[in-house]
Amino acid sequence: YAIPVANGTYNIRLHTFEPNTFIGVGGRRFDVQIEGTTVDANVDIRAIAGAANRAIVRTYSGIAVGNGMLDLRMLNLTGNGAVLAAIEI
Repeated sequence: YAIPVANGTYNIRLHTFEPNTFIGVGGRRFDVQIEGTTVDANVDIRAIAGAANRAIVRTYSGIAVGNGMLDLRMLNLTGNGAVLAAIEI
């Protein structure tokens, strides 16, 4: 994602869940990059949430944006990639 924002420092909250009841621990893993830096590695929603369809929220504080664009990437490690329900800035 490339989200236009004013230059400054932000707290980012990502809302996610595992929608597939057939995917177990390790079945969908990804890294989170914000502004080109990995801020969360090897995220496994099923391992964190404990069950499918259970939401979790991850918060990343003090994210500095200096070019007017918040860059957010979810880098797939296993499975079909990250599932995001919402992004809070």
